[in-house]
Amino acid sequence: MDQVRVVLEEVEKQLVAIGTLYGADLELQRASPTLRGKIKAFLGNHRAALDHLAHEVVAAQGAGGAHTHYPFAAEADAFEASVDKNMPGVREQRPDIAETIARHQPFSVPALARLRDLLNDETQQRLVPETRDKPKPAEPTEPPDAGGEAVPASPAPVAEAKAAPPANQGGIVGLTGGVFINGVAHDPITLQRQQEQRQQESTVLYVDWRFGGGDASALSTLEAINDAVRVAVEEVSAAAGLAGRPG
Repeated sequence: MDQVRVVLEEVEKQLVAIGTLYGADLELQRASPTLRGKIKAFLGNHRAALDHLAHEVVAAQGAGGAHTHYPFAAEADAFEASVDKNMPGVREQRPDIAETIARHQPFSVPALARLRDLLNDETQQRLVPETRDKPKPAEPTEPPDAGGEAVPASPAPVAEAKAAPPANQGGIVGLTGGVFINGVAHDPITLQRQQEQRQQESTVLYVDWRFGGGDASALSTLEAINDAVRVAVEEVSAAAGLAGRPG
């Protein structure tokens, strides 16, 4: 069970990192390749943890196979065929273990169904923003009339117009084209990060991410998957007598 524990420890670290990037990317109004890559690895590691568990269960029953996997049946009618194919001998020798595994399948646990869908169709891992309109700034209000005579406002001083220097004359080189600082695009005039500038100019706020084809928060979905896999590992390993066992 050491491999299973190592993978589960790793996904806990990944979930913390995902949470940090998740909020940062909402602020910048883009889903970064780093966030998408961590989510993909997070999902794959949960599948790997279940496969390592299946291997341990099969080995403990004296069976084995080069292609042992945790069964992921979408429907209850397909479970027996799936467990016999992926964990040979377990259902015949230990029907109690098979029954426990059946309680932790996509057809019985929504979070595992979502894990299966996200792994089988990577286009569903696309992050879609949930947005709302930015509140409009309050209109400036005029101070109340104190009853006295209005004092005319002093005219604003007129700044002396100065001609801008030529873009390229006398050794002065104007900024043209894109400007990159440490590989990040900046506005050539203000030197502000272009992504931050677009976010400030946007009329909407990014409040959450959704996976393609789903209505739930992407982060909540990942947290539910993490919980569901941990419960499956605990209950199946306990049924097989593997809880607390090294290896």
